[in-house]
This record gives sequence, structure tokens and C-alpha cells, in this order.
Amino acid sequence: MLTRPFLIAGLSMFLGTLALGMATPGLTTWVAILGGGPAAQGAAFSTFAITELFMTPWIGRVADRYGRKPFYALGLGSYVFVAIGWILFQNVTAVIAFRALTGIGSSLIFTMSLSYIGALAPKGQEGRYMGAFAPFVFLGFGIGPLLYGLIRTIGSFELLFGLMGLLCLLSTLIVIFFLPARPQLELADPSQNDSVKFEQFVPVPWIRIIKDSGMQGIFIARASFAWSISACFAFLPVFLETELGFAAISIGVLIGAQQFVGGGAQPITGRLSDIFPRNILAIIGSIAVAIALATVAITESYPIMLASFLVFGGLGTAVAQGAIQAEQVSVGRRLGLSTVAGLMELAFATGILTGGLGGGLLIRTFGMEAIFVISAIVTLFGGFAYAWKSREFTKSPDGVTSP
Repeated sequence: MLTRPFLIAGLSMFLGTLALGMATPGLTTWVAILGGGPAAQGAAFSTFAITELFMTPWIGRVADRYGRKPFYALGLGSYVFVAIGWILFQNVTAVIAFRALTGIGSSLIFTMSLSYIGALAPKGQEGRYMGAFAPFVFLGFGIGPLLYGLIRTIGSFELLFGLMGLLCLLSTLIVIFFLPARPQLELADPSQNDSVKFEQFVPVPWIRIIKDSGMQGIFIARASFAWSISACFAFLPVFLETELGFAAISIGVLIGAQQFVGGGAQPITGRLSDIFPRNILAIIGSIAVAIALATVAITESYPIMLASFLVFGGLGTAVAQGAIQAEQVSVGRRLGLSTVAGLMELAFATGILTGGLGGGLLIRTFGMEAIFVISAIVTLFGGFAYAWKSREFTKSPDGVTSP
């Protein structure tokens, strides 16, 4: 499993998510420093989803036919341009505008990388492969906030965005020069892995994709979890720093620790999703994450928040996302790996956009604490909705879900 293409894809993803994890937590604070209110802060966090909404429905379908590597490199490279823009143009409008451009990069990076790994996974090992890849994502997003807190303590936002650009440039070069364009042709064992067949997948009609119960379930779950992430984490740094007086480094540790635990646990929970019913795992995970989110609203104790984010947030995310990502590969085998990955990014963009913008409006009406409770409720809805929609599917002995 730990082959050259897998490791190169993982390294490039780690560097990219490290850069994003470094910059994203500070966007709402940066907008606040520049004079933007709650609505502008929510927009700075979530408007990238607007461009992602336009990209994701078709980019996965194109990649299923023409390959993933060029689009992956283009997505990483686009963040270099964004980092330069944030350094040169320091006003609220520019921050939001360049944030919107990151939607292009996000739609390409995550659609291409996850479908790339999915193409490597033998039947019955979807959870194992996606789980093994997850640490590259989670560790990047975990270390990033820690670096954000450190840089905020000793440096400036210009330094933060400059490091973001350098990391994304390095990741882009790694993809261009070292990542094989068609790893399945080099790695696939015809007796165990039919990923070559998937690269020649005939596009499925959209009406069949829309009506597919498995697709509906993972789409709803992805959108719900993304809504909660956007609504909660767009305002969490501002809330903790301005309302509770937490230091930037403490905030970085809080957010990063959850990512570390989630990333470290997902190789294990990914394997569990190849053994146990994925709908049950999704319910268990969503309940745990909901507890972590609600903790922010009911306590001002940093140790309690940290413990809740570590145990419930980190492990809950690993369990729920491990199950859903494994199911994504199984559904992709019916409908097209990159097509399904693109639709999952569409779900993510929908949740991020409505969560960030809606969160700002909800805060105006109900107050800052309420957004964390609402996020917990939406998370629960996503887990149970996935379990309900996937009830029509059962696991076959080879690990692939089928009607």
C-alpha cells in the first residue's frame, strides 16, 4: 500500500493542507483587524465555496476521462497566487475576493487527491486506503493551526501568508515532477485490483447519479458536516480570543489537537469501516463530534474544551469520516471515482458556504454561543441522514456496498 505514488500524493497533500491549516484560522481575525464585522468574517471563511460550487460538478467528470495529475498541480499552484494576493492587497474586499478564488484550488486538490487514492484501493480495502491517506490531510490541518498560533505570537500576517505560498509552491513542484500520471497502470495487480478498469469508466448519466441512494447519503452527510465546520470554526478563533480571552497559541493548540487525534486514529477507523456497518459508525462519530461542538457553548474552561475536542471531536471525526470516505470509494466504483469525489466537494462547498454566511446571521439573532449548539444539531442530522439513506445497501463479502 505504501507505494511511491501513494507516498508522493500523501506528501504533496500534507504540504498543501499544512499551508491551508496555517492560513485559514487567521482569516476571520485578519478581517476583524482590517475592520470587518461578523458578516464579513463569515464571508472570509466561506466564500471560497461559491467558486467551488461552479467547479466541482464537472471537474471530476473531466478527470475521470482525462486524468487527475494536471488538475491536482493546478489546484495547488492556485494557492500560491492567492497567498501573494493576500500579502499585496490588505483590505476586507481583497481578502474575501482572493478567498473566493481558493475555491478553485480546493475543488481540484481534494477531488483529484481522494479519487487518485481511491483508484489505488483494491475492493474490500477502501477504508484501509482512505484511512491511511487521512493522516496526511489531518496532520497538515493539525500542525497548521499550531504554526498559525506561533507565527501570530512572533510574526505578522504577511509572514503567515508568505509561508503558505512557499509550501504550496513546493507541493506543486512535487506533483509536477514526481507524481505518476497513471499510478494504477504501474501498481494494479490484475488478480486483486481492478483500478485499471476504473480509469476507462464510461460516464454514468446524471439522472442515475442523482437517484443513487448511496450517493444521496454521503452527499447529505458531507454537506451537513461541512456546514458545522464552517459555522463553528469560522467564529471559534474570534470567540475564544475576544470573548474568553484565550491566547492565539492556545487556540491553535485546541484546533490542531483535534486534527492530530483525528488524523492519527483514521487509519484504524478506516479499517473498521471495512469490517463493521458504516452507517452505525457514522452515527457514533456524529454523536461524538456534536458533544465536542456543544462543549464550547456550555463551558469557559480551556482544559474541558481541550479534552472534549481531543476525545469526542478527534475520535468522532475519525470514526464518521472514515466510514463516509470508504463509502465514497464504493459509490465511486459504480458512478465514477472522480465524479463522486467532485460531488462530495460540491457537498462540502454547499455546507461551507451556507454555514459561514448563515452562521454570521444566526449570531446576530441568537448570539455567539448558539452557533456551536446549532452546529452540533446539524452534525447529528448528517450522521443519521447518511445511516437512513444507506439502509438499502449491505456489505458484500468483498467489502463493496451493493443494493
